Amino acid sequence: MKKKIISLISMCLVLGLVAVSAKYFRGGSRAGTTNNYKQDSEKQEVTGNKYQEGEPDETSKEFARQLEKAMKKVYQTETGDFGEFVKEKQKENPLKIDSEKVVSIGKEVYSGVLSYKVNAWEITKDNQGYEIPKGMTSLEERYGVMQDKKGTITNGYSFIMVDMTAKNLLKEEVTEYVWGNLRLKQLGKEEIDIWGSGEIIYFGEAVPREHTKNYSMETIPGKEEKRITLIFLQKDQLLEEGQLYIEINPTGTTPINSSYRWIVLK
Repeated sequence: MKKKIISLISMCLVLGLVAVSAKYFRGGSRAGTTNNYKQDSEKQEVTGNKYQEGEPDETSKEFARQLEKAMKKVYQTETGDFGEFVKEKQKENPLKIDSEKVVSIGKEVYSGVLSYKVNAWEITKDNQGYEIPKGMTSLEERYGVMQDKKGTITNGYSFIMVDMTAKNLLKEEVTEYVWGNLRLKQLGKEEIDIWGSGEIIYFGEAVPREHTKNYSMETIPGKEEKRITLIFLQKDQLLEEGQLYIEINPTGTTPINSSYRWIVLK
């Protein structure tokens, strides 16, 4: 009798664990910041397997040629374990940058269920009145940037202000780290990356959001868009040494693969 009771209890525990596991795995994809409807097939459907509207312009074509040449040089000079990894990847799938994945200012480029567009940009010493968000380390402490009381930079650095729009291509609401996959880079300097890793320093917002680990996350309703000013930093001495561009890499992987997109700043 005792054995039967123990067996029954054990069976109940097993069934309970199976039920919990099934519920967890069905709903696990909902726990992240990426909605579970974002399958590759749907990503392709919303854009009709295109990367942009129309044909690439001459700026895009020339940039694609130059970036491909620059990155091949970078990959050839990589050393160590990562260098070997890159070289093997290049043997399997030689680098080819598609000009359709490159756009100029004012044109949309499709990346998954989002599109990105740079509306305007400028290099300036003035922070245009945008406040540093709560929770962020000061620019002086983090980067050595000196500013006056109005926020204007007084030493050898400049802000690069990029007015950008991200659009949700789906009918459903999407929650993503929309801005976290963007980097500001310079053509020909990929081997050392742009100073400060090219990451967004902070957003130019009338009411700044708190600077937390979810700082770059946005919820965008279906078929709607979010427009924002992205603030980057660069050393003045480097500003004239190469074409600036925005690199979009939603997977965060290297070397360059099919997920990459680029917007040329000119």
